[in-house]
Amino acid sequence: MKIRVIKNNKQIIKEAAMGADQLPDNYYIEISKKSDFITATYRVRDDDDFLGLAGEVSAVSLGNSCMDNVYAVSHAAVTIRGWGPMLYDVVMEALTEDNIALTSDRERVSTDAWNVWEYYLKRRSSELDSVRMDVSRETMANYYGMDEKSWPFTHLTKTEEDDCLQNTSLEWAAGEGDWMSTRSRDRKRAVQLSPRSASKWHEQPTSYAYVFKDKELPITTYLDMNSQIEYT
Repeated sequence: MKIRVIKNNKQIIKEAAMGADQLPDNYYIEISKKSDFITATYRVRDDDDFLGLAGEVSAVSLGNSCMDNVYAVSHAAVTIRGWGPMLYDVVMEALTEDNIALTSDRERVSTDAWNVWEYYLKRRSSELDSVRMDVSRETMANYYGMDEKSWPFTHLTKTEEDDCLQNTSLEWAAGEGDWMSTRSRDRKRAVQLSPRSASKWHEQPTSYAYVFKDKELPITTYLDMNSQIEYT
Protein backbone atom coordinates (compact mmCIF):
# COMPACT_ATOMS: atom_id res chain seq x y z
CA MET A 1 0.00 0.00 0.00
CA LYS A 2 1.21 3.49 -0.77
CA ILE A 3 0.08 7.01 -0.18
CA ARG A 4 -0.01 8.28 -3.73
CA VAL A 5 0.23 12.02 -4.29
CA ILE A 6 -1.35 12.93 -7.62
CA LYS A 7 0.12 16.11 -9.06
CA ASN A 8 -2.15 18.54 -10.87
CA ASN A 9 -2.00 22.16 -11.95
CA LYS A 10 -3.25 23.43 -8.60
CA GLN A 11 -1.08 24.87 -5.85
CA ILE A 12 0.71 22.13 -3.92
CA ILE A 13 0.63 22.58 -0.16
CA LYS A 14 3.77 21.68 1.79
CA GLU A 15 3.76 18.35 3.60
CA ALA A 16 2.02 18.65 6.97
CA ALA A 17 -0.90 16.77 8.48
CA MET A 18 -4.04 18.85 8.02
CA GLY A 19 -6.71 18.98 10.71
CA ALA A 20 -10.48 18.86 10.48
CA ASP A 21 -10.68 22.60 11.19
CA GLN A 22 -8.65 23.24 8.02
CA LEU A 23 -11.07 21.48 5.68
CA PRO A 24 -12.72 24.19 3.54
CA ASP A 25 -16.46 24.67 4.06
CA ASN A 26 -17.38 23.38 0.61
CA TYR A 27 -15.64 20.04 1.23
CA TYR A 28 -16.86 17.04 3.18
CA ILE A 29 -15.79 13.45 3.81
CA GLU A 30 -18.00 10.63 2.57
CA ILE A 31 -17.80 7.34 4.46
CA SER A 32 -18.97 4.15 2.79
CA LYS A 33 -19.18 1.11 5.07
CA LYS A 34 -19.97 -2.41 3.87
CA SER A 35 -19.81 -5.72 5.71
CA ASP A 36 -16.10 -6.16 5.01
CA PHE A 37 -15.00 -2.89 3.41
CA ILE A 38 -14.76 0.81 4.25
CA THR A 39 -13.78 3.91 2.29
CA ALA A 40 -13.37 7.56 3.31
CA THR A 41 -13.37 10.00 0.38
CA TYR A 42 -13.01 13.76 0.04
CA ARG A 43 -15.96 15.31 -1.76
CA VAL A 44 -16.73 18.87 -2.88
CA ARG A 45 -20.28 20.25 -2.79
CA ASP A 46 -20.05 22.57 -5.79
CA ASP A 47 -17.82 23.42 -8.73
CA ASP A 48 -15.93 26.10 -6.82
CA ASP A 49 -13.05 23.71 -6.17
CA PHE A 50 -10.37 26.29 -5.50
CA LEU A 51 -8.18 23.86 -3.55
CA GLY A 52 -8.09 20.95 -6.01
CA LEU A 53 -8.39 18.42 -3.21
CA ALA A 54 -9.38 14.82 -3.89
CA GLY A 55 -8.47 11.55 -2.27
CA GLU A 56 -9.57 8.44 -0.46
CA VAL A 57 -8.44 5.76 1.97
CA SER A 58 -9.93 2.27 1.74
CA ALA A 59 -9.58 -0.74 4.03
CA VAL A 60 -10.76 -4.33 3.85
CA SER A 61 -11.41 -7.00 6.45
CA LEU A 62 -8.62 -9.55 6.82
CA GLY A 63 -11.24 -12.15 7.63
CA ASN A 64 -9.88 -15.58 8.51
CA SER A 65 -6.34 -14.68 7.39
CA CYS A 66 -5.62 -12.74 10.57
CA MET A 67 -7.03 -11.93 14.00
CA ASP A 68 -10.71 -11.18 14.40
CA ASN A 69 -11.82 -7.60 13.90
CA VAL A 70 -8.84 -6.30 11.94
CA TYR A 71 -9.00 -4.33 8.69
CA ALA A 72 -6.00 -3.53 6.48
CA VAL A 73 -5.57 -0.42 4.35
CA SER A 74 -5.83 -1.46 0.72
CA HIS A 75 -5.63 1.91 -1.05
CA ALA A 76 -4.64 5.48 -0.18
CA ALA A 77 -4.36 8.41 -2.57
CA VAL A 78 -4.55 12.20 -2.28
CA THR A 79 -3.98 15.06 -4.71
CA ILE A 80 -2.33 17.34 -2.12
CA ARG A 81 0.29 16.35 0.42
CA GLY A 82 -0.80 16.59 4.03
CA TRP A 83 -4.43 15.61 3.53
CA GLY A 84 -3.93 11.84 3.70
CA PRO A 85 -3.53 11.35 7.47
CA MET A 86 -6.97 12.79 8.26
CA LEU A 87 -8.59 10.15 6.05
CA TYR A 88 -6.65 7.45 7.92
CA ASP A 89 -7.99 8.85 11.19
CA VAL A 90 -11.56 9.01 9.91
CA VAL A 91 -11.39 5.38 8.76
CA MET A 92 -9.91 4.33 12.10
CA GLU A 93 -12.58 6.24 14.04
CA ALA A 94 -15.34 4.63 11.98
CA LEU A 95 -13.87 1.18 12.64
CA THR A 96 -13.38 1.92 16.33
CA GLU A 97 -17.15 2.37 16.62
CA ASP A 98 -17.44 -1.32 15.69
CA ASN A 99 -14.48 -2.41 17.87
CA ILE A 100 -12.35 -3.04 14.78
CA ALA A 101 -8.63 -2.21 14.54
CA LEU A 102 -6.81 -0.87 11.48
CA THR A 103 -3.45 -2.02 10.14
CA SER A 104 -1.30 -1.42 7.07
CA ASP A 105 -1.32 -3.35 3.83
CA ARG A 106 0.23 -6.71 4.72
CA GLU A 107 2.47 -6.99 1.64
CA ARG A 108 3.33 -3.54 0.27
CA VAL A 109 3.98 -0.29 2.15
CA SER A 110 5.76 2.77 0.76
CA THR A 111 7.98 5.10 2.76
CA ASP A 112 5.22 7.72 2.99
CA ALA A 113 2.74 5.15 4.29
CA TRP A 114 5.30 3.65 6.70
CA ASN A 115 5.78 7.11 8.21
CA VAL A 116 2.06 7.30 9.00
CA TRP A 117 2.19 4.01 10.91
CA GLU A 118 5.37 5.01 12.73
CA TYR A 119 3.63 8.20 13.83
CA TYR A 120 0.72 6.17 15.19
CA LEU A 121 3.05 3.90 17.15
CA LYS A 122 5.48 6.45 18.54
CA ARG A 123 3.55 9.69 18.79
CA ARG A 124 -0.07 8.73 19.46
CA SER A 125 0.17 5.99 22.06
CA SER A 126 -1.92 8.10 24.46
CA GLU A 127 -4.85 7.92 22.02
CA LEU A 128 -4.39 4.51 20.45
CA ASP A 129 -4.13 0.92 21.55
CA SER A 130 -1.50 -1.03 19.61
CA VAL A 131 -2.74 -4.55 18.94
CA ARG A 132 0.09 -7.10 18.70
CA MET A 133 -0.13 -9.42 15.71
CA ASP A 134 2.16 -12.44 15.36
CA VAL A 135 3.86 -13.68 12.20
CA SER A 136 1.99 -16.34 10.24
CA ARG A 137 3.27 -19.64 8.90
CA GLU A 138 2.44 -18.39 5.42
CA THR A 139 4.78 -15.44 5.90
CA MET A 140 7.68 -17.56 7.13
CA ALA A 141 7.22 -20.15 4.38
CA ASN A 142 7.30 -17.41 1.75
CA TYR A 143 10.84 -16.44 2.74
CA TYR A 144 12.35 -19.52 4.38
CA GLY A 145 10.47 -22.54 3.05
CA MET A 146 7.91 -24.92 4.50
CA ASP A 147 10.24 -26.72 6.93
CA GLU A 148 9.87 -24.93 10.26
CA LYS A 149 13.13 -26.44 11.51
CA SER A 150 15.01 -24.40 8.91
CA TRP A 151 13.48 -21.09 9.92
CA PRO A 152 15.99 -18.69 11.52
CA PHE A 153 13.25 -17.45 13.88
CA THR A 154 9.65 -18.33 14.57
CA HIS A 155 6.40 -17.09 16.12
CA LEU A 156 6.22 -14.82 19.15
CA THR A 157 3.44 -16.87 20.74
CA LYS A 158 2.36 -20.51 20.68
CA THR A 159 -1.22 -19.78 19.65
CA GLU A 160 -2.18 -19.37 16.00
CA GLU A 161 -5.09 -17.07 16.81
CA ASP A 162 -2.92 -13.96 16.54
CA ASP A 163 -1.03 -15.03 13.40
CA CYS A 164 -1.18 -12.56 10.50
CA LEU A 165 0.67 -11.97 7.26
CA GLN A 166 3.76 -9.91 8.11
CA ASN A 167 5.56 -9.61 4.78
CA THR A 168 5.67 -5.84 5.02
CA SER A 169 7.20 -5.89 8.49
CA LEU A 170 9.90 -8.45 7.64
CA GLU A 171 10.93 -6.51 4.56
CA TRP A 172 11.09 -3.19 6.37
CA ALA A 173 13.06 -4.81 9.21
CA ALA A 174 15.51 -6.18 6.62
CA GLY A 175 16.02 -2.67 5.26
CA GLU A 176 14.27 -3.02 1.89
CA GLY A 177 10.62 -2.34 2.66
CA ASP A 178 9.67 0.43 0.22
CA TRP A 179 7.90 -1.37 -2.60
CA MET A 180 7.96 1.75 -4.77
CA SER A 181 11.77 1.79 -4.91
CA THR A 182 12.63 -1.91 -4.51
CA ARG A 183 11.42 -4.81 -6.62
CA SER A 184 9.51 -7.66 -4.99
CA ARG A 185 12.26 -10.22 -5.58
CA ASP A 186 14.88 -7.88 -4.08
CA ARG A 187 12.76 -7.26 -1.00
CA LYS A 188 12.32 -11.01 -0.56
CA ARG A 189 16.03 -11.61 -1.04
CA ALA A 190 16.87 -9.01 1.62
CA VAL A 191 14.79 -10.92 4.17
CA GLN A 192 16.49 -14.18 3.23
CA LEU A 193 19.99 -12.71 3.40
CA SER A 194 19.43 -10.74 6.63
CA PRO A 195 17.51 -13.06 8.99
CA ARG A 196 18.90 -11.34 12.10
CA SER A 197 17.49 -8.01 10.98
CA ALA A 198 14.27 -9.59 9.70
CA SER A 199 13.74 -11.26 13.09
CA LYS A 200 13.09 -7.79 14.51
CA TRP A 201 9.96 -7.48 12.37
CA HIS A 202 7.87 -7.13 15.53
CA GLU A 203 9.49 -3.73 16.20
CA GLN A 204 8.05 -2.33 12.98
CA PRO A 205 4.94 -0.10 13.23
CA THR A 206 3.34 -2.15 10.47
CA SER A 207 3.38 -5.23 12.69
CA TYR A 208 0.55 -3.81 14.83
CA ALA A 209 -3.09 -2.94 14.32
CA TYR A 210 -4.44 0.24 15.89
CA VAL A 211 -7.72 1.24 17.49
CA PHE A 212 -8.74 4.33 19.44
CA LYS A 213 -8.86 3.83 23.20
CA ASP A 214 -12.22 5.56 23.53
CA LYS A 215 -15.13 6.31 21.26
CA GLU A 216 -15.24 10.09 21.54
CA LEU A 217 -14.04 10.22 17.90
CA PRO A 218 -12.98 13.90 17.82
CA ILE A 219 -12.48 14.28 14.06
CA THR A 220 -15.75 12.63 13.10
CA THR A 221 -17.57 14.62 15.78
CA TYR A 222 -16.08 17.92 14.60
CA LEU A 223 -16.92 17.23 10.97
CA ASP A 224 -20.44 16.15 11.88
CA MET A 225 -21.03 19.36 13.83
CA ASN A 226 -20.00 21.30 10.72
CA SER A 227 -22.03 19.16 8.31
CA GLN A 228 -18.85 17.95 6.67
CA ILE A 229 -19.35 14.21 6.92
CA GLU A 230 -21.86 11.97 5.17
CA TYR A 231 -22.50 8.23 5.19
CA THR A 232 -23.52 6.06 2.26
